Amino acid sequence: MISSNSFQPFTGEFHPGTPEIPCATGKCWYAVSTLAKHEKSVVRHLDARNVECFLPTHEVTRRWKNRQTVRTILPLFPTYLFVHICEHERVRVLGSPGITSILGNGHGPIPVPTPQIEMLRAGALCNAVSSYAGELLGQRVAITGGVMNGLQGTLVRTHGRLHLVFALESINQMAAVEVKWDRLFPAGKLNESGIKIERRSQSALPVPPNSSVRILPKAPGARS
Repeated sequence: MISSNSFQPFTGEFHPGTPEIPCATGKCWYAVSTLAKHEKSVVRHLDARNVECFLPTHEVTRRWKNRQTVRTILPLFPTYLFVHICEHERVRVLGSPGITSILGNGHGPIPVPTPQIEMLRAGALCNAVSSYAGELLGQRVAITGGVMNGLQGTLVRTHGRLHLVFALESINQMAAVEVKWDRLFPAGKLNESGIKIERRSQSALPVPPNSSVRILPKAPGARS
């Protein structure tokens, strides 16, 4: 996880495995934990077992003493990745070298909401997502439309820039992803589409249409 006063974009590594099946038919996303520094080898093992998985990664730039810069791709959430499986595939996942568990509670594995995964994947495609460790001093909002319909998070603005921060509860982490201003509404009562909208305001949040959108974690104590 990056600190609240720094920013590191990342791209995701996608491994399609079997075709995606809606959760209603038995296939859901789950978070799995791995041995330290085994995330990429776990992905290879899951690929060999035809298990769809998603490993969010980010690019880290390091400068050596000779002033040479080296870019390295690292997991965004160390020791965690996500798998898209049916219940009967859990044994196949747990049998993969490097995996320690499928995360859940005493009653069993807990699915990760699909809109959260789609948000991470969409942000990864345009290098506009990061882990987040700053204070959440913003408005609670919901996204409307698309595969992320209904996803809620905290809207954080820094220097006029806008991003949505949401919690990945299963791995106890937060992610910040760039968003389009015209798809955000204040979170309120659910409407017929399942989106929380304030009755007093049916319009999108007051962000200029041509506002530059970028991920930039907010420093603790900074004002919106």
